[in-house]
Amino acid sequence: MSVFSRLFICLLCLASFSALGQNQFKVGKIWALDGQVKSVQILDEDWKNNPRSLSIRKDSLSNVQELALEEIQGFQIGEELKYLKATVLVDHSSLVTSKLDNSPAPKFQQETVLLQVLFEGEFNLYFYQNHTLNLLFFSQGNDSIIPLSYKLYSPFGREVRENNYFRQQLNEAFSNWPEIEHKSKYLSYQRKAILQLFRDYHLQKGLSFKEYQRLKRPSPFSFSLTASSRYYQLHLNQYRAWYNTDLYFPTKLSYSFGLRTAWTLPFHNRSWEFIVEANYYKIDAQGTDVRNPGAFNERKVDFELSYEAIEFPIMIRRYWFLSPSQKIFANAGAKINYRLSGELSSEIIHPALAVYTNHSLNANIGLGYEFRNLSLELRYNAFQDLLLGEVLWRTEFSTLDLVLAYRF
Repeated sequence: MSVFSRLFICLLCLASFSALGQNQFKVGKIWALDGQVKSVQILDEDWKNNPRSLSIRKDSLSNVQELALEEIQGFQIGEELKYLKATVLVDHSSLVTSKLDNSPAPKFQQETVLLQVLFEGEFNLYFYQNHTLNLLFFSQGNDSIIPLSYKLYSPFGREVRENNYFRQQLNEAFSNWPEIEHKSKYLSYQRKAILQLFRDYHLQKGLSFKEYQRLKRPSPFSFSLTASSRYYQLHLNQYRAWYNTDLYFPTKLSYSFGLRTAWTLPFHNRSWEFIVEANYYKIDAQGTDVRNPGAFNERKVDFELSYEAIEFPIMIRRYWFLSPSQKIFANAGAKINYRLSGELSSEIIHPALAVYTNHSLNANIGLGYEFRNLSLELRYNAFQDLLLGEVLWRTEFSTLDLVLAYRF
C-alpha cells in the first residue's frame, strides 16, 4: 500500500470524527409544561418543516438534551424565531392538481403541532409547514387559533377552482377597518402577502406589534482565491514480453492556483455548499528505471513526464460550526481535468509520447478549517491515468494538496 493510499484512509477516518463539530447552538428560551420559562441554548436547525422535537443544552459544557413536542409549550431563539404549541384544525387537502377532490370543504383533522409565530399584536399570525402542507392560522389576542381556510378543488374533474374563504375570515376579523374589503379582494394565500396585511392594519390603527423573522442573510454566492501546495505521486508502468517498466517517480512538490465559486444551499442553517473550482497546475517529473538490476546487462533508463492542465473540482461541502467565526468542514466530489499540454519522453520512446488525456475524471475528498474569510484544507485527489487511451503505457497519478483559500 502506497503512502498516499494510507493518507487517504486516514483522511476517511478523520472525516468520520468531523461530525463531532458543533452546529449552531443559540441563546433562547423554552416554555415548560408547568409554565416556567427556562433560558437555554437551542440547536438552530434552520427548520424547513415545523419541528416536532428540540435539542437544547444549558451551556457549551453541558450535555445535549432532546425534548419531544409533548415536553414543551413552545420555544424562542433570540428575537427572530418563535414557536408555540397548539391544538388546531389542520387541513390535509392536496394542492396537487391530479389529486384534487370535487368538494370545496376543507379536510380538517385536529392535531397538536408547533406553530411558527410570524406576527404578534391585536391579531396574531402563525405558519405551519410539513412535506405537503403550507398553512396559515390567526387569532385575536389570546383567543383560539383558527385556520385561514384556502383550498383548490375540481368540481367536474376538468377545471380547478379556489375556495378563498380566508378572505371572508379576514374581512370579518378586521371589520372595523374601512380598507379591508379593498385590500382582501385579490389577496393571495401567501405568507408574505397576509403578513403585509396584518402589518398594514396595525400601522394604520396605531397598534403595537412584533414580527419574528430571521435576519437578512448574505448572498448565497461567494468567490475565493485559492493557492495549493501539491505533493504528487506518479507511477509509470509498461508490460511487454521481453521487458517491463515499473517506475515510481520521486514524490515531489508542485503548486497550483485558481478561483472558487460556492453556492450556499438554503437549508440546514446554511451548513452545505456546492463548490466549483478552476485551478491551474503543472508538473515536471523525472525518474530512472533500473532494468535487470545486479546483472551484467543492467541498464538505467531515464524518463521525464511533463503535464500542464486546468482542473475543475466539483464538490459538496458540509460545515460544522465551532463558533460564529470558526468552523470545520468536509467535502467530497469529482475533478474534471482539461489538459493544456503533456509529454512522456525517454531514450526508448521515439518520438516522445504525447499525454493523450484531454478530459479525465477522478474523485477527491478533503477536510479543513475555516476562520472568518480564510480556510485551510487537506485534500486528496484519487488516481487518474494521464496516458488514458495509450495501449502500452499506463500511469497512476494522485495528489495530496494543502489548499489555502481567501473568500471575498
